[in-house]
Amino acid sequence: MRTLHGFLALACSVALASCGGGGGSATTPTTPSLPQSVHASLSFIVPVSGQPAARHGNTIPSNTQSVVVNVDQGSGQPFSPLISQVVNVSASSCPPVSGGLQCTVTMSVPVGSVIFSVGAFSGTNGGGMLLASALTPTTITPTTTSVSVPLQTQVSYLLGDTGGGGSPFTLDFGTSSFTLTDSTGSATGSFTALPDGDLKFTITSTTDPTITSGQVGYLRMIPNAGFAIIVGQTAPDPTGLFTSGGIGLATIPAPCPSGSETLQADGIALASPSYVYSGPLTQTAYATASLALTPTSFAPASGTQYTIGGTGTALSGTPLSGCTNGIFGSTSTAYAAVGLLGLGAAPGSNSSSSSGSNSNGVAFVVAPPANLVQTDVLSRTYHGFMSNATPAGQSAAPVLVTPASGGLQLCTYTTYESNQVNTSGCTVLSGFSQFAPGLFTATGSAPGGASSPWAFAVDDVDGNYVMIGVGIPSSGTAATNLVLSSI
Repeated sequence: MRTLHGFLALACSVALASCGGGGGSATTPTTPSLPQSVHASLSFIVPVSGQPAARHGNTIPSNTQSVVVNVDQGSGQPFSPLISQVVNVSASSCPPVSGGLQCTVTMSVPVGSVIFSVGAFSGTNGGGMLLASALTPTTITPTTTSVSVPLQTQVSYLLGDTGGGGSPFTLDFGTSSFTLTDSTGSATGSFTALPDGDLKFTITSTTDPTITSGQVGYLRMIPNAGFAIIVGQTAPDPTGLFTSGGIGLATIPAPCPSGSETLQADGIALASPSYVYSGPLTQTAYATASLALTPTSFAPASGTQYTIGGTGTALSGTPLSGCTNGIFGSTSTAYAAVGLLGLGAAPGSNSSSSSGSNSNGVAFVVAPPANLVQTDVLSRTYHGFMSNATPAGQSAAPVLVTPASGGLQLCTYTTYESNQVNTSGCTVLSGFSQFAPGLFTATGSAPGGASSPWAFAVDDVDGNYVMIGVGIPSSGTAATNLVLSSI
């Protein structure tokens, strides 16, 4: 399980008193790695629905169901043991005050350089949508009395597509609006919540010639990590299918590293119209890599890339230079720094493609330190999106994935926006095998169709599994991308 990093979301003060490392913390220091600590008490107000947040200087959105509070080292890395606490908002845990509920978190904070991180979420236990975030580095001394943490309902992401491009994307949960900026212009719009918790967004203004006003799409939050998104040039049919559309993946960039770091990651080479798979199955589909990060560079240090047929070769890639706001390289070939999820250009020449170019995205998750419990991974229900890529273009649709005998069952919808699932014609994913921590191979079988090989990168993000996969048909030139998170 991974703790929440880089999120901080409250305008509040933290009252401190010297304690020398005693109790009252979310994680009691028990190892010599934690220095002298002071007690920290953090209070915030969740307003009654309909109350204007501006009436209080330390309020968070009224639909907040839980708040996650973390304290990390000044480098951004977690302490060992973790210092983290979750508060579920209720009248019993947060006594009523004028205009709302007042919640208080008490924990032990080490003296020295630390980063306070807090996230306000729409679900309990840090689940659902991230509603507010920020980041506040500070230095704690034995005499520190307070620290200010400005409230931010705007959450900034790096949104990548299957072609390897990256664009800044900002969601404002205070106004239910968003802004997308890329190399050819920008677009703004609004979003609403669907019954299943996904967001439906609508473009209302655009200066980008590739984006149309009135265009719609769907967005699925991945708790504590980012989101997946599908969009098309035309409105979807009732099943949520875009016959001409694509899939994207976003991450919240962490700060640029303060020193040299290593990140173990599992990656999936996603298909796009300019990067399609065909037999024989000799094209790179997935990889495990040790990624080297410095304050100014990012590159695969070592690793193995595998064909969909299972043949492994040494991983190679071109280093990216420069780091700005947690993003390495240019926005067209950027990775998220130390992010739980990322999407960037392919690390090296993975294959030739029918269009003669090699423009594809590699989606990666932080690799778990040890094998995941496969029976638990296959016992969960997942929601997310798929896209089918051929040289002629892409289509995209929402999917629901549920446990099935020996694996998982992937179904589409009859009426997506009202959450009506199509239980006929589902694809069965079986034969899962975990050959490295978080990397799985499997076989997909559609009704009346031939079986096809699949590869998945899976990670445990604060108790929620994230699955990114690609499936290759046994004949033809195409592939199916999947981005899923457990419900």
